[in-house]
Amino acid sequence: MEAADIAKMVFAASNLSPMAVVEDIIMRPQLGDL
Repeated sequence: MEAADIAKMVFAASNLSPMAVVEDIIMRPQLGDL
């Protein structure tokens, strides 16, 4: 997983409507946890 992947996810969450609430974002590598 690249840093850009995390940045894109955070940016997307910040652009949601004011009525949306992001409580948790869980991202894992495709090959599983290290």
